[in-house]
Parts: sequence; structure tokens; C-alpha cells
Amino acid sequence: MNPSAAGELPAAPSSETFVRSISRLIRRIHMFTGLFLAPWMLMYALSTMVMTHSDFVFSFYPSKSPTMVTERKLDYARLFPTNVTREQIGPSLWAVACFRFCC
Repeated sequence: MNPSAAGELPAAPSSETFVRSISRLIRRIHMFTGLFLAPWMLMYALSTMVMTHSDFVFSFYPSKSPTMVTERKLDYARLFPTNVTREQIGPSLWAVACFRFCC
């Protein structure tokens, strides 16, 4: 037996190499898809656990109906002249709503 040829593996047929490469591709796609979807599945599982075991979750809170605290009161009352159309009133209301939402 030839010493240089003893350590070499026989060459794989081309169809077997093709099957190996397809198998490897499928395994990689499956792995990276699973890694991509794992956080979504974890959040889905945790939110489902909270919904199904709501009595257990509510036991951590002192009251089932917490008291509402008023953060601020806004006056939305507006007076417009009677001869103004809706199309003229709209932009001014929109500006007030945007200002109140942003500030």
C-alpha cells in the first residue's frame, strides 16, 4: 500500500456531495430561523402565562383596582364665531391638539 494514499479518504461521488450541501443548507436555515424566532416565542409564552395565571400575578399587587391619579387637567372648551365654517375651525383645533399632545 502506498503511504501517501493510505491517509487520504476516497473522493465522494458528486451526488453525495450535493446531498451533503443541501442538508447543511437546510440545517443552517432551520437553526437561524429558530434563533430569529426564539425571542418572539419567549415573549408569547410569557404573556400567555401572565394571562392564564392572572390570579397569581394579581397577588403581587396590593389592590385589584388601583386609585387613579390625575396628572393634569386640560381645558378643551373653545368658542368660535357662528359665521365660521367647519373647514376654517378644523386647522385651529388640529394645532391646539398637536400642541397639547407634544407639551
